[in-house]
Amino acid sequence: MCSPMETSAGNARPGPRGDGVGLADTAPTQQEEITRERQELLDEVERRAAELDATIASIADGLVIYDTEGRIMRMNAAAEQLLGYPAAGPRRKIAEQLEALRCELPTGQRLGLEESPPVRALHGETVRGAVVILHHPDGRTVWVSSSAAPVRTADGELLGAVMTFTDITPLHELQEQREDLLRAVSHDLRNPLTVIRTRAELLLRLQASAGASPEEKESAEAILASARHMNAMIQELVDATRLEAGQVHLELQPVDLATFLNGLVARLSGALDTRRIRVSAPPGLPPALADPDQLERIVTNLLSNALKYSPAGSEVTVTLSARDGQLVTAVADRGPGIAPEDLPHLFERYYRTAAVRERHEGLGLGLYITRKLVEAHGGRIWVESEPGKGSTFYFSLPRAG
Repeated sequence: MCSPMETSAGNARPGPRGDGVGLADTAPTQQEEITRERQELLDEVERRAAELDATIASIADGLVIYDTEGRIMRMNAAAEQLLGYPAAGPRRKIAEQLEALRCELPTGQRLGLEESPPVRALHGETVRGAVVILHHPDGRTVWVSSSAAPVRTADGELLGAVMTFTDITPLHELQEQREDLLRAVSHDLRNPLTVIRTRAELLLRLQASAGASPEEKESAEAILASARHMNAMIQELVDATRLEAGQVHLELQPVDLATFLNGLVARLSGALDTRRIRVSAPPGLPPALADPDQLERIVTNLLSNALKYSPAGSEVTVTLSARDGQLVTAVADRGPGIAPEDLPHLFERYYRTAAVRERHEGLGLGLYITRKLVEAHGGRIWVESEPGKGSTFYFSLPRAG
Protein backbone atom coordinates (compact mmCIF):
# COMPACT_ATOMS: atom_id res chain seq x y z
CA MET A 1 0.00 0.00 0.00
CA CYS A 2 1.41 3.28 -1.07
CA SER A 3 1.88 6.22 1.21
CA PRO A 4 -0.06 9.44 0.54
CA MET A 5 3.11 11.10 -0.68
CA GLU A 6 3.76 8.29 -3.12
CA THR A 7 0.16 8.41 -4.33
CA SER A 8 0.40 12.18 -4.88
CA ALA A 9 3.65 11.85 -6.74
CA GLY A 10 2.38 9.04 -8.81
CA ASN A 11 -0.76 10.91 -9.86
CA ALA A 12 1.07 14.17 -10.67
CA ARG A 13 0.46 15.50 -14.15
CA PRO A 14 3.38 16.10 -16.45
CA GLY A 15 4.67 19.68 -16.55
CA PRO A 16 4.52 21.87 -19.62
CA ARG A 17 7.81 20.39 -20.81
CA GLY A 18 6.54 16.88 -20.43
CA ASP A 19 9.34 16.04 -17.97
CA GLY A 20 7.00 15.00 -15.21
CA VAL A 21 7.71 18.04 -12.97
CA GLY A 22 4.49 19.33 -11.34
CA LEU A 23 3.18 22.94 -11.05
CA ALA A 24 3.43 22.70 -7.29
CA ASP A 25 7.19 22.41 -7.68
CA THR A 26 7.68 25.44 -10.02
CA ALA A 27 4.91 28.05 -9.51
CA PRO A 28 5.56 30.55 -6.66
CA THR A 29 3.15 30.49 -3.82
CA GLN A 30 0.79 33.42 -3.20
CA GLN A 31 2.86 34.48 -0.19
CA GLU A 32 6.05 34.50 -2.26
CA GLU A 33 4.35 36.66 -4.89
CA ILE A 34 3.20 39.14 -2.23
CA THR A 35 6.69 39.24 -0.76
CA ARG A 36 8.24 39.87 -4.17
CA GLU A 37 5.79 42.70 -5.00
CA ARG A 38 6.33 44.22 -1.59
CA GLN A 39 10.08 44.20 -2.11
CA GLU A 40 9.71 45.80 -5.54
CA LEU A 41 7.55 48.55 -4.05
CA LEU A 42 10.03 49.05 -1.23
CA ASP A 43 12.90 49.28 -3.71
CA GLU A 44 10.91 51.85 -5.75
CA VAL A 45 10.14 53.91 -2.64
CA GLU A 46 13.79 53.86 -1.60
CA ARG A 47 14.87 54.86 -5.09
CA ARG A 48 12.39 57.75 -5.17
CA ALA A 49 13.44 58.83 -1.67
CA ALA A 50 17.09 58.80 -2.72
CA GLU A 51 16.23 60.91 -5.77
CA LEU A 52 14.32 63.38 -3.57
CA ASP A 53 17.23 63.56 -1.10
CA ALA A 54 19.67 64.22 -3.93
CA THR A 55 17.38 66.88 -5.41
CA ILE A 56 16.88 68.71 -2.11
CA ALA A 57 20.60 68.55 -1.32
CA SER A 58 21.55 69.97 -4.72
CA ILE A 59 19.20 72.98 -4.56
CA ALA A 60 21.36 76.12 -4.39
CA ASP A 61 18.79 78.05 -2.34
CA GLY A 62 17.97 77.22 1.24
CA LEU A 63 15.00 74.87 1.68
CA VAL A 64 13.24 74.05 4.95
CA ILE A 65 10.24 71.79 5.52
CA TYR A 66 8.09 72.37 8.62
CA ASP A 67 5.52 70.17 10.30
CA THR A 68 2.12 71.51 11.33
CA GLU A 69 3.57 72.61 14.70
CA GLY A 70 6.19 74.77 13.01
CA ARG A 71 9.13 72.49 13.80
CA ILE A 72 11.84 71.90 11.22
CA MET A 73 11.46 68.44 9.72
CA ARG A 74 14.03 68.72 6.99
CA MET A 75 16.52 71.21 5.55
CA ASN A 76 19.27 71.18 2.97
CA ALA A 77 22.91 72.20 3.26
CA ALA A 78 22.25 75.69 1.87
CA ALA A 79 19.66 76.26 4.60
CA GLU A 80 22.06 75.03 7.27
CA GLN A 81 24.64 77.56 6.11
CA LEU A 82 22.20 80.47 5.95
CA LEU A 83 20.46 79.72 9.25
CA GLY A 84 23.66 78.79 11.05
CA TYR A 85 22.57 75.54 12.68
CA PRO A 86 22.61 71.91 11.45
CA ALA A 87 19.61 69.86 10.43
CA ALA A 88 20.64 67.20 12.95
CA GLY A 89 20.29 69.69 15.82
CA PRO A 90 17.23 70.31 18.00
CA ARG A 91 13.92 70.59 16.12
CA ARG A 92 13.42 74.29 16.80
CA LYS A 93 10.05 75.93 16.42
CA ILE A 94 9.65 79.04 14.30
CA ALA A 95 9.54 81.40 17.29
CA GLU A 96 12.89 80.05 18.50
CA GLN A 97 14.40 80.52 15.04
CA LEU A 98 13.26 84.13 14.85
CA GLU A 99 14.65 84.87 18.30
CA ALA A 100 18.00 83.14 17.64
CA LEU A 101 18.56 85.07 14.41
CA ARG A 102 16.99 88.37 15.57
CA CYS A 103 15.06 88.55 12.29
CA GLU A 104 14.21 92.03 11.04
CA LEU A 105 12.34 93.65 8.20
CA PRO A 106 14.16 96.05 5.82
CA THR A 107 12.49 98.90 7.74
CA GLY A 108 14.45 97.89 10.86
CA GLN A 109 11.41 96.52 12.71
CA ARG A 110 11.61 93.09 14.33
CA LEU A 111 9.87 90.38 12.36
CA GLY A 112 6.83 89.25 14.33
CA LEU A 113 5.89 85.60 14.57
CA GLU A 114 2.62 86.01 12.70
CA GLU A 115 4.36 88.01 9.94
CA SER A 116 7.02 85.36 9.30
CA PRO A 117 6.71 83.48 5.97
CA PRO A 118 6.50 79.94 7.44
CA VAL A 119 3.74 80.88 9.91
CA ARG A 120 1.80 82.61 7.14
CA ALA A 121 2.21 79.45 5.04
CA LEU A 122 0.93 77.27 7.89
CA HIS A 123 -2.15 79.53 7.93
CA GLY A 124 -2.73 78.68 4.28
CA GLU A 125 -1.07 81.70 2.64
CA THR A 126 1.47 81.58 -0.18
CA VAL A 127 4.29 84.09 0.34
CA ARG A 128 6.63 85.24 -2.42
CA GLY A 129 9.82 87.30 -2.19
CA ALA A 130 9.57 88.50 1.42
CA VAL A 131 12.85 90.22 2.34
CA VAL A 132 14.14 89.42 5.83
CA ILE A 133 17.40 90.37 7.58
CA LEU A 134 19.09 87.66 9.68
CA HIS A 135 21.48 88.71 12.46
CA HIS A 136 23.64 85.72 13.39
CA PRO A 137 25.13 85.35 16.87
CA ASP A 138 28.63 85.48 15.34
CA GLY A 139 27.95 88.99 14.03
CA ARG A 140 27.12 88.10 10.44
CA THR A 141 24.21 89.94 8.82
CA VAL A 142 22.48 88.16 5.94
CA TRP A 143 19.74 89.53 3.73
CA VAL A 144 17.43 86.85 2.33
CA SER A 145 14.47 86.79 -0.02
CA SER A 146 12.10 84.12 1.28
CA SER A 147 9.05 82.37 -0.12
CA ALA A 148 6.77 79.90 1.62
CA ALA A 149 3.70 77.81 0.85
CA PRO A 150 1.49 75.28 2.65
CA VAL A 151 1.98 71.57 1.94
CA ARG A 152 -1.30 69.69 1.57
CA THR A 153 -2.51 66.24 0.62
CA ALA A 154 -4.67 65.68 -2.45
CA ASP A 155 -7.80 66.09 -0.32
CA GLY A 156 -6.57 69.36 1.21
CA GLU A 157 -5.28 68.16 4.57
CA LEU A 158 -2.44 70.38 5.85
CA LEU A 159 0.82 68.47 6.30
CA GLY A 160 3.09 71.43 7.03
CA ALA A 161 4.87 74.14 5.08
CA VAL A 162 7.87 74.52 2.83
CA MET A 163 10.08 77.62 2.73
CA THR A 164 12.86 78.58 0.35
CA PHE A 165 15.19 81.53 0.75
CA THR A 166 17.94 83.09 -1.32
CA ASP A 167 20.93 85.01 0.00
CA ILE A 168 20.58 88.49 -1.51
CA THR A 169 23.27 90.12 0.62
CA PRO A 170 25.52 90.83 -2.40
CA LEU A 171 22.55 92.36 -4.20
CA HIS A 172 21.75 94.54 -1.19
CA GLU A 173 25.37 95.68 -0.95
CA LEU A 174 25.35 96.51 -4.66
CA GLN A 175 22.17 98.52 -4.20
CA GLU A 176 23.76 100.45 -1.32
CA GLN A 177 26.78 101.21 -3.50
CA ARG A 178 24.48 102.45 -6.24
CA GLU A 179 22.64 104.69 -3.80
CA ASP A 180 25.95 106.05 -2.49
CA LEU A 181 27.02 106.81 -6.06
CA LEU A 182 23.66 108.39 -6.77
CA ARG A 183 23.97 110.63 -3.72
CA ALA A 184 27.44 111.63 -4.84
CA VAL A 185 26.23 112.42 -8.34
CA SER A 186 23.14 114.30 -7.22
CA HIS A 187 24.89 116.38 -4.56
CA ASP A 188 28.62 116.57 -5.25
CA LEU A 189 28.19 117.23 -8.97
CA ARG A 190 25.30 119.61 -8.56
CA ASN A 191 27.16 121.94 -6.21
CA PRO A 192 29.85 123.02 -8.71
CA LEU A 193 27.23 122.90 -11.47
CA THR A 194 25.12 125.42 -9.56
CA VAL A 195 28.12 127.71 -9.31
CA ILE A 196 28.73 127.45 -13.07
CA ARG A 197 25.09 128.21 -13.83
CA THR A 198 24.80 131.22 -11.50
CA ARG A 199 28.09 132.68 -12.75
CA ALA A 200 26.96 132.22 -16.35
CA GLU A 201 23.71 134.05 -15.58
CA LEU A 202 25.69 136.84 -13.87
CA LEU A 203 28.00 137.05 -16.87
CA LEU A 204 25.04 137.44 -19.21
CA ARG A 205 23.65 140.28 -17.11
CA LEU A 206 27.05 142.03 -17.03
CA GLN A 207 27.39 141.60 -20.78
CA ALA A 208 23.99 143.15 -21.36
CA SER A 209 24.95 146.25 -19.36
CA ALA A 210 28.46 146.44 -20.83
CA GLY A 211 27.41 146.02 -24.43
CA ALA A 212 29.25 142.74 -25.10
CA SER A 213 29.76 141.47 -28.62
CA PRO A 214 27.43 138.79 -30.07
CA GLU A 215 30.27 136.23 -29.86
CA GLU A 216 30.81 136.93 -26.16
CA LYS A 217 27.10 136.68 -25.47
CA GLU A 218 26.86 133.41 -27.41
CA SER A 219 29.70 131.89 -25.35
CA ALA A 220 28.02 132.77 -22.06
CA GLU A 221 24.68 131.39 -23.29
CA ALA A 222 26.40 128.14 -24.34
CA ILE A 223 27.86 127.75 -20.83
CA LEU A 224 24.44 128.31 -19.27
CA ALA A 225 22.67 125.96 -21.69
CA SER A 226 25.23 123.20 -21.09
CA ALA A 227 24.93 123.59 -17.32
CA ARG A 228 21.14 123.33 -17.52
CA HIS A 229 21.41 120.29 -19.80
CA MET A 230 23.80 118.55 -17.41
CA ASN A 231 21.51 119.33 -14.47
CA ALA A 232 18.59 117.80 -16.36
CA MET A 233 20.58 114.62 -17.04
CA ILE A 234 21.54 114.33 -13.35
CA GLN A 235 17.87 114.70 -12.42
CA GLU A 236 16.96 111.93 -14.88
CA LEU A 237 19.50 109.60 -13.26
CA VAL A 238 18.11 110.37 -9.80
CA ASP A 239 14.51 109.92 -10.94
CA ALA A 240 15.20 106.62 -12.72
CA THR A 241 16.95 105.18 -9.68
CA ARG A 242 14.18 106.26 -7.32
CA LEU A 243 11.52 104.77 -9.57
CA GLU A 244 13.38 101.46 -9.78
CA ALA A 245 13.73 101.38 -6.00
CA GLY A 246 10.02 102.15 -5.51
CA GLN A 247 10.83 105.41 -3.71
CA VAL A 248 8.37 107.56 -5.68
CA HIS A 249 5.04 107.72 -3.85
CA LEU A 250 1.94 108.84 -5.72
CA GLU A 251 -0.74 111.13 -4.30
CA LEU A 252 -3.65 109.80 -6.32
CA GLN A 253 -6.80 111.85 -6.80
CA PRO A 254 -9.55 112.35 -9.43
CA VAL A 255 -8.24 114.48 -12.31
CA ASP A 256 -10.31 116.02 -15.08
CA LEU A 257 -7.89 115.41 -17.93
CA ALA A 258 -9.25 118.05 -20.32
CA THR A 259 -9.04 120.80 -17.71
CA PHE A 260 -5.66 119.55 -16.55
CA LEU A 261 -4.16 119.47 -20.06
CA ASN A 262 -5.43 122.91 -21.02
CA GLY A 263 -3.98 124.32 -17.81
CA LEU A 264 -0.66 122.56 -18.37
CA VAL A 265 -0.35 123.87 -21.93
CA ALA A 266 -0.94 127.40 -20.63
CA ARG A 267 1.76 126.98 -17.95
CA LEU A 268 4.27 125.63 -20.49
CA SER A 269 3.88 128.57 -22.86
CA GLY A 270 7.16 130.12 -21.75
CA ALA A 271 9.17 126.88 -22.10
CA LEU A 272 7.60 125.19 -25.15
CA ASP A 273 6.08 126.36 -28.41
CA THR A 274 2.58 125.66 -27.11
CA ARG A 275 0.95 127.51 -30.02
CA ARG A 276 1.39 124.28 -32.00
CA ILE A 277 -0.47 122.13 -29.44
CA ARG A 278 -4.16 121.26 -29.88
CA VAL A 279 -6.16 119.45 -27.17
CA SER A 280 -9.27 117.47 -28.12
CA ALA A 281 -11.59 115.81 -25.60
CA PRO A 282 -15.11 114.38 -25.94
CA PRO A 283 -17.82 115.78 -23.64
CA GLY A 284 -18.64 113.89 -20.47
CA LEU A 285 -15.25 112.21 -20.15
CA PRO A 286 -14.94 110.68 -16.63
CA PRO A 287 -12.02 111.75 -14.41
CA ALA A 288 -8.81 109.75 -14.21
CA LEU A 289 -7.14 108.59 -11.00
CA ALA A 290 -3.69 110.18 -11.05
CA ASP A 291 -1.04 112.15 -9.21
CA PRO A 292 -1.18 115.64 -10.81
CA ASP A 293 2.54 116.34 -10.31
CA GLN A 294 3.68 113.06 -11.87
CA LEU A 295 1.04 113.31 -14.60
CA GLU A 296 2.50 116.70 -15.50
CA ARG A 297 5.91 115.08 -15.94
CA ILE A 298 4.46 112.36 -18.17
CA VAL A 299 2.63 114.78 -20.46
CA THR A 300 5.41 117.38 -20.52
CA ASN A 301 7.95 114.79 -21.62
CA LEU A 302 5.71 113.53 -24.43
CA LEU A 303 4.83 117.05 -25.58
CA SER A 304 8.45 118.26 -25.57
CA ASN A 305 9.53 115.20 -27.59
CA ALA A 306 6.69 115.71 -30.09
CA LEU A 307 7.58 119.38 -30.56
CA LYS A 308 11.32 118.67 -30.75
CA TYR A 309 11.16 115.91 -33.36
CA SER A 310 8.50 117.39 -35.66
CA PRO A 311 8.91 120.19 -38.24
CA ALA A 312 8.71 123.77 -37.01
CA GLY A 313 5.16 125.06 -37.34
CA SER A 314 3.61 121.58 -37.57
CA GLU A 315 0.75 120.73 -35.25
CA VAL A 316 0.90 118.40 -32.24
CA THR A 317 -2.47 117.02 -31.17
CA VAL A 318 -3.47 115.63 -27.79
CA THR A 319 -6.60 113.49 -27.94
CA LEU A 320 -8.46 112.05 -24.96
CA SER A 321 -10.76 109.03 -25.01
CA ALA A 322 -12.24 106.34 -22.77
CA ARG A 323 -11.47 102.69 -23.56
CA ASP A 324 -12.22 99.54 -21.59
CA GLY A 325 -12.50 101.31 -18.25
CA GLN A 326 -9.32 103.33 -18.83
CA LEU A 327 -8.67 106.92 -19.88
CA VAL A 328 -6.34 107.06 -22.87
CA THR A 329 -4.26 110.10 -23.86
CA ALA A 330 -2.75 110.19 -27.36
CA VAL A 331 0.02 112.64 -28.32
CA ALA A 332 0.48 112.74 -32.10
CA ASP A 333 3.13 114.59 -34.12
CA ARG A 334 3.91 114.97 -37.80
CA GLY A 335 7.60 114.24 -37.53
CA PRO A 336 9.79 111.79 -39.46
CA GLY A 337 8.46 108.78 -37.56
CA ILE A 338 10.38 106.00 -35.82
CA ALA A 339 12.18 103.12 -37.53
CA PRO A 340 10.49 99.71 -36.99
CA GLU A 341 13.62 98.25 -35.37
CA ASP A 342 13.56 101.01 -32.72
CA LEU A 343 9.91 100.62 -31.69
CA PRO A 344 10.29 97.55 -29.40
CA HIS A 345 13.13 99.22 -27.46
CA LEU A 346 11.90 102.79 -27.24
CA PHE A 347 10.90 102.65 -23.56
CA GLU A 348 13.97 100.75 -22.38
CA ARG A 349 16.50 102.30 -20.04
CA TYR A 350 19.36 104.15 -21.78
CA TYR A 351 17.98 103.34 -25.23
CA ARG A 352 18.46 106.03 -27.87
CA THR A 353 17.57 105.89 -31.53
CA ALA A 354 20.24 106.43 -34.15
CA ALA A 355 18.99 109.97 -34.81
CA VAL A 356 19.25 110.88 -31.13
CA ARG A 357 22.73 109.36 -30.83
CA GLU A 358 23.91 111.41 -33.79
CA ARG A 359 22.69 114.58 -32.09
CA HIS A 360 24.34 113.56 -28.76
CA GLU A 361 21.16 114.27 -26.83
CA GLY A 362 20.26 112.94 -23.41
CA LEU A 363 20.90 109.65 -21.66
CA GLY A 364 18.00 107.69 -23.06
CA LEU A 365 16.08 107.91 -19.81
CA GLY A 366 13.22 110.26 -20.68
CA LEU A 367 10.81 107.70 -22.14
CA TYR A 368 11.98 105.07 -19.65
CA ILE A 369 11.03 107.37 -16.75
CA THR A 370 7.74 108.17 -18.47
CA ARG A 371 6.95 104.45 -18.77
CA LYS A 372 7.79 103.80 -15.11
CA LEU A 373 5.55 106.68 -14.00
CA VAL A 374 2.65 105.47 -16.14
CA GLU A 375 3.04 101.91 -14.83
CA ALA A 376 3.17 103.22 -11.25
CA HIS A 377 -0.31 104.62 -11.90
CA GLY A 378 -1.53 101.21 -13.04
CA GLY A 379 -1.56 102.17 -16.72
CA ARG A 380 0.54 101.36 -19.76
CA ILE A 381 2.27 103.29 -22.53
CA TRP A 382 2.82 102.40 -26.17
CA VAL A 383 3.62 104.01 -29.50
CA GLU A 384 2.47 103.69 -33.09
CA SER A 385 4.70 105.11 -35.80
CA GLU A 386 5.57 104.79 -39.44
CA PRO A 387 8.60 106.41 -41.07
CA GLY A 388 7.60 109.57 -42.87
CA LYS A 389 4.14 109.69 -41.30
CA GLY A 390 4.78 110.84 -37.74
CA SER A 391 4.32 109.12 -34.38
CA THR A 392 1.55 108.79 -31.81
CA PHE A 393 2.34 108.03 -28.18
CA TYR A 394 -0.50 106.61 -26.08
CA PHE A 395 -0.76 106.12 -22.35
CA SER A 396 -3.64 104.89 -20.22
CA LEU A 397 -4.74 105.74 -16.69
CA PRO A 398 -7.38 104.11 -14.50
CA ARG A 399 -10.73 105.81 -14.06
CA ALA A 400 -11.47 107.41 -10.72
CA GLY A 401 -14.14 105.64 -8.73
